Amino acid sequence: MVNNLSGYVNFSGRTTGANATTAKKAATTNEVTPNRTESKKACSAETARAYGTTGIKTTLATDEAKQQYQVVSSMVNPETRVALSGLLKSGVLLNNNSNDGSSVLDNLHKIATEPRIKGLNPSTLLTEAITTVANPGTITQTFGDIPDAVGRAVFRHPELGVRSKEEMNIGEYSNCCVAASIEYNMASKNPAEFVRMAEGLSSEDYSVTKNLHLSDISENRDDALWLLDKFKLPHAIDGNDNLRVTITPDRNAIIRARVQTSYRDEGERSSLDVLMQSALMNVGSQQTYNALNDTRTGVLNNSNTGLTDLEKTFTEEIVEGKAKESVIYQALDETGRVQARSCDYQTMATQILTALESDNNVIVGYVNFNDDGQVVGGHEITIIGAGEAPTGDLYFVCNDTNDNNDEPICVLAENLLPRLHHAGLPKEAIAGQEIPTAFDGIQYYKEMLG
Repeated sequence: MVNNLSGYVNFSGRTTGANATTAKKAATTNEVTPNRTESKKACSAETARAYGTTGIKTTLATDEAKQQYQVVSSMVNPETRVALSGLLKSGVLLNNNSNDGSSVLDNLHKIATEPRIKGLNPSTLLTEAITTVANPGTITQTFGDIPDAVGRAVFRHPELGVRSKEEMNIGEYSNCCVAASIEYNMASKNPAEFVRMAEGLSSEDYSVTKNLHLSDISENRDDALWLLDKFKLPHAIDGNDNLRVTITPDRNAIIRARVQTSYRDEGERSSLDVLMQSALMNVGSQQTYNALNDTRTGVLNNSNTGLTDLEKTFTEEIVEGKAKESVIYQALDETGRVQARSCDYQTMATQILTALESDNNVIVGYVNFNDDGQVVGGHEITIIGAGEAPTGDLYFVCNDTNDNNDEPICVLAENLLPRLHHAGLPKEAIAGQEIPTAFDGIQYYKEMLG
């Protein structure tokens, strides 16, 4: 049955109790650097973003742009000014690959000059946005701790859904790996849209709208409408295919964002990470996410943690504004063991390489196994490139939002491919291939949920 293709895996990155040792062992085995010099060179090359050679703007050609730049520059520290200058020289600052055509600079200027949510600091937000676009590898899913005073204030409001301070101390692993990976992908591939979302989510509106098409969600109109309804995503349909959606963090994310503005420690999420990841978790969890205790509910998942492949794919499509295929590689039985694979490893590698060649990052979900071969959890990472080790072996260049490392890592394909549960691919990467995808399960869910 299709439901088995999705498995019973919630991709969160959280590792607890029984699978902690297994996950640590797996990470040590798989995060292999074939050759330090060669892999470092490849990683650096793959993380250098290119926006093509046509239409790149590296000069502030108008008085308005010069004024915007001056305002933003005056509100950040010297180190961030250097990064801002680098974004201008590389063409990123004036890039306008956003949903409404506004540029990175346009939206930085809005952050600097328009009202923000109370408790958020415009200068801090600017620094975070500039730093993230300059190096998306700084994005992390690591929560910060809640100060005692904030905890006491939270407990005075039972409607916030938290029963103890311990419940808010998420620790080393959070459930936001899908959201953080999508955030990373946006910052690295669509910087103007990333900053546009950062501006909207931190504004007094506490939301951002996107213009899409129903066909960006599904070629079947009825399926697209069903998904919008079940995911409870606020939306309006204008005409036959035009769609406008509203993305909002959960209300409790404001508390987390304020804490990270004032109490952020090294290696923890920025306030923008908090807002962005909460918003994306909210989209995927049918508007049920709680940023205070990192849990969710929702009808499309039988767990209160993480996101499934169907939820991840829907969120990715909404953010990118284009249809994706979440190819399911593993069929799991009811005990959590792999009972079948949808294709061989060479086919998997070819699909991923095809996506990379068309300038797409590939967000993938991999699983951890215990000593009995049972799946004991999953994690989401982003494949941003590939290379050939001196031994001739294929390796993938990956960004992991939970490895406390700003730099990408290189993972041998022979170690990663057997653990892949799914991969988010453009349609052309699997054209003409019969292979199960996350959306194949829509009919199952329709019958189950009505």
